[in-house]
Amino acid sequence: MRLGNQLEKLREEQKMSQEEVAKQVGVSVQNIHKWENNKSYPDIQHLLKLSDIYETTIDEFIKKDATLQNRLNIEEEEKEDDDELFHPG
Repeated sequence: MRLGNQLEKLREEQKMSQEEVAKQVGVSVQNIHKWENNKSYPDIQHLLKLSDIYETTIDEFIKKDATLQNRLNIEEEEKEDDDELFHPG
């Protein structure tokens, strides 16, 4: 299940509107809409807030979304490449 689908399902289970979640997270309703429609991903700080609101863990968010896992792996590989450029062997 994609992260956006999880976020929407959890929000509906909590009987919250996108506006309520946006206010608690400190972002615009447009951000919540994009996240729930898999148009973008929340950053780690926002994932932490969402996990508190929905009483779940970031681990659960990541484990259920293969696309997010791949994205995190690619970003980590890019970071390692940058580290090698600035701190060679």
